Amino acid sequence: MFKWMTRRLPPPGAVFRWSCLPQPERLLELAESAASSPANAAELCDEFSAIITSIWINDVNKRTARGRLPLTLSAIVDALPRGIEKVRCLDLGASDGVSTHDLVCLLREQLRVPVSACAVDLHTRLIRHDGRWLREYRTSDGSPVLLRVGPIGLRLGRTLSFPPAELCRTLYLQWRRLRAGLRPAQVIPLIHPLAAGDPDITVREADALQHCPRFAGAFEVVRISNLLNLSYFSRSEIEQIVGHAVTYLAESGLLVLSKNQPNGGATAERGSVWRRTGAGLRRVCDFNGGFELRDWLRQFEAGETAARAAA
Repeated sequence: MFKWMTRRLPPPGAVFRWSCLPQPERLLELAESAASSPANAAELCDEFSAIITSIWINDVNKRTARGRLPLTLSAIVDALPRGIEKVRCLDLGASDGVSTHDLVCLLREQLRVPVSACAVDLHTRLIRHDGRWLREYRTSDGSPVLLRVGPIGLRLGRTLSFPPAELCRTLYLQWRRLRAGLRPAQVIPLIHPLAAGDPDITVREADALQHCPRFAGAFEVVRISNLLNLSYFSRSEIEQIVGHAVTYLAESGLLVLSKNQPNGGATAERGSVWRRTGAGLRRVCDFNGGFELRDWLRQFEAGETAARAAA
């Protein structure tokens, strides 16, 4: 659908909210406002996350919000040993990082120990490319996200259900000469001000499918929430990501997998927690029925690992 580009996010309940799309530049304004006045960062939080949620990249929606993973957070706190001296967390598929910030704040409050985190996501910024009469927003790897011509916007990062809009999207993406002539003009952050402003949270733009050697054995908690979906990855790719995550765990570290699944008009948060032992993973608990793909991951559990070694 064609969208009317607005400077701010339309308020909830606005009659024509569905036809409007906030300008990505608003993210930069919010980030700068939060940096200049940290006391106002929390007030800007929901608007920033709502704008991020409106963004689609390669048919994937960057859905995010504060307080979206309460059961996952509670399971992590319950599974960490009392008396632990510090907690280093890795959040794979962190989106805008606001859920990473939720995790760090809760662990600080509950455990009273130093807590740090690394938030990893494939897309942490947009780059605006300008032409004489249009603007195109792309990720750092060149994936198209949004086209703006005057006040009219067209999503490029998803297949559109409205045939005329989808035709325009397809034709524009095939117009290579025009697109090649666009020039980078502005970098727009996709990392939430609360996460960006926390000195104990670092952000890394990376692909979870690629192994990072420097992460090996470095974390007491590795969380992967709302990333391991069959609409994003094949089974072998999911197993590859989990295999990498296991190597990132320190001894006795926790691997936490969860997903928000549709449940009527709301979502149900389901997940599982494993602990790394010398022989592999040992499942600690499931919550709300457990992570939907947990049976695929038995190959990483201690008993299965030992059985394969004996064979």
